[in-house]
Amino acid sequence: MKAETEISLAIKSFGFQWQKYMFIAAVMSLGIAVFLVVSNLYINLTSAFEQPHLHQLYKPVLNDWKKDEAFDELDSSKLPPLMSYQNSMALAQIEPGQNASSFKTEVIYYPSQAQSLSLLPLSTRVSSISFFEIFNLHFKFGGKDELTQKSGAWVVLSNQTNERLFAGANSVGKKLNLNGHYFEVAAVLEEKTHLFREHDVVNGAFEGSEDIYLPWQAADVLNPVIRGKKLCKDGKYASRYLDVKEGSCLWVNHWVKLADSELHAYEQEVSSYAQQLSATGMLTGETPYQIYRAKDWYEKSGVINNDSKIFPLLAIAFMFVCAVNACVILYAQAIEQKPDAANWYAFGLSRRSILSVFLIQSGICSLFIVALTFVFSLVGISVFKGIFPAYETSLYLGLDSFFIMVVISISFMLFFSLFPGISLSRVKPVVYLKQGGVA
Repeated sequence: MKAETEISLAIKSFGFQWQKYMFIAAVMSLGIAVFLVVSNLYINLTSAFEQPHLHQLYKPVLNDWKKDEAFDELDSSKLPPLMSYQNSMALAQIEPGQNASSFKTEVIYYPSQAQSLSLLPLSTRVSSISFFEIFNLHFKFGGKDELTQKSGAWVVLSNQTNERLFAGANSVGKKLNLNGHYFEVAAVLEEKTHLFREHDVVNGAFEGSEDIYLPWQAADVLNPVIRGKKLCKDGKYASRYLDVKEGSCLWVNHWVKLADSELHAYEQEVSSYAQQLSATGMLTGETPYQIYRAKDWYEKSGVINNDSKIFPLLAIAFMFVCAVNACVILYAQAIEQKPDAANWYAFGLSRRSILSVFLIQSGICSLFIVALTFVFSLVGISVFKGIFPAYETSLYLGLDSFFIMVVISISFMLFFSLFPGISLSRVKPVVYLKQGGVA
């Protein structure tokens, strides 16, 4: 009966004061929502650096970019992240490690009569088969064995493209008309829960994946228009793949996967190759080459800059400011409830029960905080994605975030309710009897 009395009093009292409790919930939930959104984004971005397959990834960079055609107009000495196709193919012949080079282009998909799609431009990544293994890309349909056994013209689709063209069904073995040439679908990639473009931070570290993946021999057939850098060493520009491939202006991203035992031998081989190029004047600058660990390269490229590390701290500070404000309002609420508490005590309710009533009210309020935090978080995520679409796949609210939201909401509310609740339970009825506080 005692517990029922406490719950009944808490609900009735909450009903009389619900506007103030909702204001407390709004203040508290806003702080928690900001913390969740910012910390969620930061954790998702930084966790990309800790993927196991990145620990063996290295990016060799050759300084074969002319100073008068510098990659970075503000710093002509900065090494470009791209490498000429010829140099990439030469480095791929070095024995240590497993190489992967790729570049981004675009092809046109011609739908069949059974499809209602008009001509569809597809963002395309041209690469070697080793590309999928090095960057830990998993397959939803098909796999590496199917790719190595393919002898004809084949392509790999992203999961999103497979949904668009084949409604998500297994499309392995089906034909695609690309630029007037037919290619067989060899595999479909799984969709990552959050995407970090390890292979190409130049074109957007957190943009969506390419629609379609082509092997090098397929690019020879399609001869697509090249996107991005097309500077040729002879000062001319070219736009078609075969033109830039045969010339000196096809710039690719080159990576290598090395075991620790292979790194020293690889460095020696790259150094020897760089010396050969330097002797012919092909490389410039005091540092003709460098080999970066993946994590070092991403930090150098500013994938996550130092300023972004401050935002989680600011979000935590904002959450605690909101919590302190909620505590102040709760204390004011406790002062306002003291006449009621004097009545309860005068009619036999113990001080412990009065504290329980106040904590139950705070517990009810914390449920509203959970609901409002969920709403504010979804709104915040939607607004952030609208402003920064590149982070669309890196910002989401998972079950772990929801669990953290519930724990923070309830624990913060109960913790900050203790001091006002204890103050309320120590009410002296005689004070309010003299003031006419008891009916």
